[in-house]
Order: sequence, then structure tokens, then C-alpha cells
Amino acid sequence: MNGTVHLHGRLVYDRLDGRLDAAAEDAAQTHLRRCDPCMRLERECSYVVESLRRLGVERIQPPAGYWDAFWAQWSDLSEKGRF
Repeated sequence: MNGTVHLHGRLVYDRLDGRLDAAAEDAAQTHLRRCDPCMRLERECSYVVESLRRLGVERIQPPAGYWDAFWAQWSDLSEKGRF
């Protein structure tokens, strides 16, 4: 790895869902303009989000602690280059 800090997957999904404040949105957009791997990640994630929106899939609430465990595992795999 070249030392570049990439956007976390959680931030990408929050951005796609419109949950970032203005400052975080501006910072993410600035990063995406110069980072091809993060642009690819956002594009791939957007396909999933848009498909679910078109299908009208309702959001369900996962069990307590689900997202903390998910993002911990994501971060671990990301650091090891396994996704």
C-alpha cells in the first residue's frame, strides 16, 4: 500500500444514503475526485443501493450490534487487502 488513506465503506454507504453533513460530503467528494479505488468502491456500492431502491426493498432493523461487527470485519479484511 502506498500510504493513501481511503474512504471507509461505512462512509461510502452513508454518502449514498445522503446521511453526511455538508463538511463530510465535501471532503468525500474531494477525495473521490482523486482516488480511483474509492471511486470504484462507491460505484459498486451504488449499484447495490440503487437496485434495492428500484425494487422497493424496505429497510429492516438488524439485531443490536450487527453493524459494529460488520464494520469491524470489513476494516479487518480491508487492511489485509481481501476484498
